[in-house]
Amino acid sequence: MNLVVDVFACDVRGIGESKPNTCGDNFLYAYGNDYFYAGHSIMIDYPYVGQKTFDLLRIINLLKSFGHDEVHIVGNGWGAIPATFASVLSENVSRVTLKNALTSYEDIAESEEYNWPLASLLPDVLRTFDLPDCYRELESKNLRQIDPWNAKAGK
Repeated sequence: MNLVVDVFACDVRGIGESKPNTCGDNFLYAYGNDYFYAGHSIMIDYPYVGQKTFDLLRIINLLKSFGHDEVHIVGNGWGAIPATFASVLSENVSRVTLKNALTSYEDIAESEEYNWPLASLLPDVLRTFDLPDCYRELESKNLRQIDPWNAKAGK
């Protein structure tokens, strides 16, 4: 019996091939590309992490349109946050693996210093939920967490 597994990789907006050069090639500088777009997205009330989640949901829908009914989504570091949100929202995700995922937004809120970029933050999220709530929800989708990161580890 031959098991065939299709593997697809993507870069959500602002990462990899879609990384803008608006602020030069200064992705992580204090006022670099990532900060620039994250700041603007807050001003227009469309958080950057939500836009990245939207990108993943579109990709999952595209895979479904090509007959991929079960998706195993893998997110790493900063990408684990939109991977978490997309996995909670999509019924087509059957397995989730997160490496170096943020432990909680509460951890960032309670830290004087943190290493997670503005693009990873979701305004007012703690009024309704936190990442551990999402992780509990994803247990039904065979969530596997590898070396979660706290507020200071987010590099």
